[in-house]
Amino acid sequence: MAVPISLDLRQPSVTFAGFDSLMQQGTYTIPTGEPMITERLSFRARYGQGDALVALMKENLKTMPPPASVVSARLYTDFTGPMFSVVLEIDHADLTAFAVNTRQETQDYGSKEFQDWFAKMVDSTESGERQLFNSEKVI
Repeated sequence: MAVPISLDLRQPSVTFAGFDSLMQQGTYTIPTGEPMITERLSFRARYGQGDALVALMKENLKTMPPPASVVSARLYTDFTGPMFSVVLEIDHADLTAFAVNTRQETQDYGSKEFQDWFAKMVDSTESGERQLFNSEKVI
């Protein structure tokens, strides 16, 4: 179920309606310019499959875009260190926004579109992990 969200990061905060089971008021205000939660999804591609994994990440972001409440996202690939490393970082306003986004993503896992994409990802991936960080802009 998609919930329409209006997001203008120039405003001090934005509000969207929905997700009554997660928020008592049925609305959630995303604070801007404050510390956030960064979700880091780190993957190690199978040998020689780094480019394929990057292409799959980009495909996923196009065909199943993150909720509008996601503040920003970045895709990293190795320059040094372990080869065939691919990292996707997604910024959420706070843990509540992360929970809302995770709930929406979880509903998508049963779709044929996701299952087809995930099968390709499994073939390209050796390992992966998820980390959550407090993120605060200092400069």
